[in-house]
Amino acid sequence: MTHLRPDELVDLLDGALAPGRAAHLETCDLCREEAARLAMPLDAARGAGVPEPSEGEWARFSTRLSSAIEAEPSPGWGWLSWLAPPVLVPIAGLAVLVFALAVSVDRVAERGGWGAPVAVVTDAAVDDESDAWPALVEVLAALDLSEVDAFAGTGIDVRPGVSERLVAGLSREEFATLQRLIEDEAGVAHP
Repeated sequence: MTHLRPDELVDLLDGALAPGRAAHLETCDLCREEAARLAMPLDAARGAGVPEPSEGEWARFSTRLSSAIEAEPSPGWGWLSWLAPPVLVPIAGLAVLVFALAVSVDRVAERGGWGAPVAVVTDAAVDDESDAWPALVEVLAALDLSEVDAFAGTGIDVRPGVSERLVAGLSREEFATLQRLIEDEAGVAHP
C-alpha cells in the first residue's frame, strides 16, 4: 500500500480521510509519525485563545476599511452600464422577439385570426351574372346581429369577413342550397 499523500494527511487531521486510507496508519510507522508531527501545531493553535480586539482597534480597522472603499475607483458608467454587452445583448434579443410577435399578431389579425379558413374564389362558385348575390346580400343585411354574444362558445365565428370568405368557397350547388335556406328563413318566396 502507498504512503499517505500530503492532501490525505490534511484530510486525516480534518477527520475527512476515507476509512480505507486511514487503515494504512495501523501498519505504517512513517505515515503515523508524519500525522503526529503535523497534528502538534494544529492542536496548539486550537487550544490557544484569541483575544478580542480593543475598541481602539475596531475604530482603526473601521477607518482603514472606509478609506479603502472610498479610494477604490468607481466604474463611472452610471446609467451607461445598461450599454454593456452582457446587459445590452439580452435586452436587444428580447426587443427583437417582441417586435416579431407584434408583427405576426397584426398579420394574423389581418387574415381574420388564427387558423381562419382561407377561401379561394373560383369561377365555379357563382358567376357574376347570377341574381343570387344581390338577393343574398339583401337577406343578410336584414338579419339582426345585435345578439352576436349569443354565439360565444358555440364554435360559430361571427367576426367580420368570415362568412364572406366561407361563402366564396362554396360550390354552385352548395351556394344554391344556402340561398334557399336563407330565403326560407327570411320568408322570401322562391321563383
